Amino acid sequence: MTRGRASAAGLALALAGALAAQNGAGAPTDVATRLHEAWLREVLDLDTAGAVGDYEAIAADRSGRIERWIAVARLAELQRLGLPVANPGAAAEAPAAVRTALALVTPLPIAELLRQAQTNPADPTRVPDLRPATLATMTWVRNQSGPSQSERQRQRAASGRPRAPQNRNDADRIDRVHASDVVLRELEGKTEQAAGLRELYFPDWKPPAVADAAPAALARAKVAVDAWLQEADLGQQQQALLGRLRAELDQRTVADPAAALAWLVRLPVYADRLLAAPVAPK
Repeated sequence: MTRGRASAAGLALALAGALAAQNGAGAPTDVATRLHEAWLREVLDLDTAGAVGDYEAIAADRSGRIERWIAVARLAELQRLGLPVANPGAAAEAPAAVRTALALVTPLPIAELLRQAQTNPADPTRVPDLRPATLATMTWVRNQSGPSQSERQRQRAASGRPRAPQNRNDADRIDRVHASDVVLRELEGKTEQAAGLRELYFPDWKPPAVADAAPAALARAKVAVDAWLQEADLGQQQQALLGRLRAELDQRTVADPAAALAWLVRLPVYADRLLAAPVAPK
């Protein structure tokens, strides 16, 4: 396992342990955190068998919240790919919306895909969506769960009510961990994995609007990265990630400023901070 993968997975596991400790000894880990760990194991560590076991445990946990149906959906998709799934979850007991999502997991036309690839290799073979049930179930869970954390923050800001201080640090910490996972995948050129993590953990996030031209916006972003790197409480992992991000911005800016800005604005948390409009002095 590479250093990047180990760092991302280790950071997520450390966060899960800290949250469990705050909830009391022996308290069950939050379902969303368990899903995050399983997802990291599957797409970052490439430990698919271990991820299947994690998904099975989540799907079988009747005390879990409705997020467990995301695990059921992912198990159905992995089973379609030929992975041995001993306990795909009680699909018959699933809510109607989840059963509809599971119906999207139709058999893959393997023979037809192979024929297309062999007869005309120059023409990209169109592979069916490999995660239709997961994405549909995630949307349903999101709608059932009410406003997201970011949406609740916007609602409080609009109403003049302050955010709940007892939850702010935990929510911000979780967002930073998830955002770092997205940035790491983007830096490694794994755009599909980054998109999956972004959809999973920042479903309501919108890229920040940038009024400046690309060169000016990027110059401001680099100044912001440099200032971020000077913060005294920055950990080594965060320093390394920001250093890589700074170098990547330099390279992309030289090649194509517009494309560099388009790349930066798809990084949750990081884009919001680095592209924030400067505050005019009073």
